[in-house]
Parts: sequence; structure tokens; C-alpha cells
Amino acid sequence: MQNQETNRSVPPRALATETIIHDLKRNRAVMRIAGAVVLPVGAEVELCNPNVNAIVKRVRLLAGIPATATTPEHPVQVCLDCDIPAGWSEAQEET
Repeated sequence: MQNQETNRSVPPRALATETIIHDLKRNRAVMRIAGAVVLPVGAEVELCNPNVNAIVKRVRLLAGIPATATTPEHPVQVCLDCDIPAGWSEAQEET
């Protein structure tokens, strides 16, 4: 692929085969889904124990990094930033 403005080669990045559900208020991942899932803003993700609905507030792609001689490649990941009701994270820490 060529960058139109600079005519330099733009390296491709692989897309990871997982999606991260991210708790916006607590700034942490709460779930990983096997597969790249892109949901629209406003979609609901059902969480369990206790059963609550996380609301998708923002969809992001987390930039991957290329492999080096000492580190593996990290592919691009889909991240769904969600509003998760109070009490759910605390219940997870108790179990």
C-alpha cells in the first residue's frame, strides 16, 4: 500500500482475533471476546454475575506494533469502551 501524500510504503498490521471490552470508569479490560467484533455505539453487552448490561460508548482500534528481534508482533485490536453499571466490577473482585 502506498501513502498518497508522501509516496512512502505504509506497513500493514494484522487484526487480532479478539475484542476487548473496556470499562471506561475504571480504565481496565473486563472481558476478551474471541473474534473481532465491532458493535455500534449504544449497543449492549450482557455481563453476568450479576447480570447487567454494559453500554458501548466508543469503538477504538488499538494500534499494533511490528515484531522486532526481541519482541513478537502485537496485532491491532478492537476495543469497545463501555459504561458498566456500578457494583458489577466490585462483585467480580469478590469472587
